[in-house]
Amino acid sequence: MPSAEPSEYRRFGVERFQNSCVLESVAGDSDMKYAAGDYVKFEIKDDATGESEWMWLKVDRSDEPNRIVFGILDSQPILFTRSLKLGQQIAVSFDNVRDHKKPSDF
Repeated sequence: MPSAEPSEYRRFGVERFQNSCVLESVAGDSDMKYAAGDYVKFEIKDDATGESEWMWLKVDRSDEPNRIVFGILDSQPILFTRSLKLGQQIAVSFDNVRDHKKPSDF
């Protein structure tokens, strides 16, 4: 886990979840199905500054009833370097997902 304080995680819409982070919902597509190996692009926002960043997540699994996708961060954060890092396990609300691709789409 990054060394950010819990209040800093909340500032970025990130919550601790076991050994990962959970990005809270902001808006997005509610009918998507995500499978292991898929990639999703998600948005993270800093509500205090208004800054946002879009990153890719390689999907490990999806919890459809709770609308959460779990996986490995596949982008190097530029703005949120204290809260997230490449290769980190995170969980993202379906509502934060902005794009979805199968591995064959790349």
